[in-house]
Amino acid sequence: MAALLCNVVYYEAELFTPVCPEYLDKNMLQTSFDEHEKSEFVIYPIPNNGSFDMIGELKKDMHLTIMNMDGKIVHLQKITEETSILSIRTNLSNGTYTVLLTDENEAQLARIKIVVIK
Repeated sequence: MAALLCNVVYYEAELFTPVCPEYLDKNMLQTSFDEHEKSEFVIYPIPNNGSFDMIGELKKDMHLTIMNMDGKIVHLQKITEETSILSIRTNLSNGTYTVLLTDENEAQLARIKIVVIK
């Protein structure tokens, strides 16, 4: 019997089966993490302790919003200068959060889930 293991740290799914891997069609696998592959922004480390870095082409007047799973905004930060690495330091408690990056017109640029473990 095959079992699906979803690795949320690296946003990929692997199929473990007694069948030889050369007979496995990886295109048949689907995950709910496809939006992460299209994002131009990366957050690491995941999981983290509430302190993490975002890498990407970050521009002035972008907004970084962190929401808990209830949709409540727990952290809001305006990017004040162009940079390729933004260090975020928060005092978030253990849990899963959604990080949203929006431009000055509130258009969503990235939506990434993170896990905080202290």
